[in-house]
Amino acid sequence: MPSIANSVGRFRKPMVILAAGALAMSMYGAVGAATPSNGLIKACVDKTTKVTRVTIYASPTWCKSTEAYKWWNQTGVAGPKGATGPQGATGSAGQDSIVPGPQGATGAMGPQGATGADGPQGATGENSTVAGPQGDTGELGPQGATGENSTVAGPQGDTGELGPQGATGENSVVPGPQGDTGEMGPQGATGENSTVPGPQGATGPQGAPGQNGGLNSVTQVTGTTEPFGGNDNVGTTVTATATCPSGSLVSGGGDVNGNNGKHYAVITSSYPSSATTWTVIATLFAGTDANGNPPSLTAYALCGA
Repeated sequence: MPSIANSVGRFRKPMVILAAGALAMSMYGAVGAATPSNGLIKACVDKTTKVTRVTIYASPTWCKSTEAYKWWNQTGVAGPKGATGPQGATGSAGQDSIVPGPQGATGAMGPQGATGADGPQGATGENSTVAGPQGDTGELGPQGATGENSTVAGPQGDTGELGPQGATGENSVVPGPQGDTGEMGPQGATGENSTVPGPQGATGPQGAPGQNGGLNSVTQVTGTTEPFGGNDNVGTTVTATATCPSGSLVSGGGDVNGNNGKHYAVITSSYPSSATTWTVIATLFAGTDANGNPPSLTAYALCGA
């Protein structure tokens, strides 16, 4: 940033003094009016005559083409700090005041002084007729030597307090004597059902022989035959049954005979309807529903004896 002195120092030729004088007069008379709030002094300097026009409007675009735009700081850079001056002479002593000043604050406590030497032993006083306070119990003295065994038993001493529980001893490998059986305790509350099965019980005795199982014979029984009607439509059903005359029903079934293009039936249900009867149901499933040649359903049963 150029200063006024540096800018003026660059002026050459005989016009230097004239330009500097003109600059000083212009700045002297126009600084107050030409100095903006930003603290800069702005001017347009003629490139040939070095005549300077100080104005707040100066700028690179405002100055004429024959002028150069220049600016300077209104306040120069602070100079270095000067050396410290010599110590002044000591002033004369003031007169003593007859009025004491205020009490100063109490100073801090000084350190503990060393303990002084013990004084001489005082004279022994006369015996007092009033007993002094009980002193503290002294420490226990050393164990005395064991005396000889007495031939006369001393009085029974008081029973001492129960001592602490001793540590549990190791398990003995020799069982102790059987104690007496204690009395039966009260019945305990019923416990909750356990989710863990107990141990397997012992196998029970062999049961008595049962009756002979199995079948001696199986007989096929042909049951009823139920025909469809010649004019029956699709969805019509017929039911046939087969009943065992004696013994037990083992199984059963049925058969559709005579299916054709007009009427076509299928078995839609086959089941034991009692302990001795087998039931079969057939349903017309497809066909043209034209009259003639309807199919039929026959039931069968297997009877055991």
